[in-house]
Amino acid sequence: MTQTCDICGAKYSSELWKHSTKNICTYCVQIQLLEESYAVFSQDAREALQHITKEIERLLDKQQEEHTLPLIKKGLSFLNGFLIREADFRLLEEGIYWYNDFLKKEGRLESTRFVVDRTHLVGSTRFIVVLYLKDGHEPETWKFFTGMRKV
Repeated sequence: MTQTCDICGAKYSSELWKHSTKNICTYCVQIQLLEESYAVFSQDAREALQHITKEIERLLDKQQEEHTLPLIKKGLSFLNGFLIREADFRLLEEGIYWYNDFLKKEGRLESTRFVVDRTHLVGSTRFIVVLYLKDGHEPETWKFFTGMRKV
């Protein structure tokens, strides 16, 4: 029997959630479970992140991409474990791009780099994993969502 998800409107045929008071598809259940374990980004954290990204922009303008590494890591630590707006990640993402580009020009990209992996979930909400890889070390990992899905 085909049902319609009360959250996203998608059609699905599953008996998995039949005892629930709502019709919810597997994708929306996954999102709800993940969102419950993540906090919403606070205004204070957003302002601190804006300050960090301004510093990154200043260094990029001076073509000092290599010096952005501690700022990028600090910014990612602010995002880690949060549900954030896409715009809160864009400037950090630009900093990551130019940092990787600098290392590529220096021939050091193979030993030290950031990897940004986005997993599409439901609607505009995406799960982002940023890995910092350095030869001989365990990768540093930051995980967060971008996008605010309206339920």
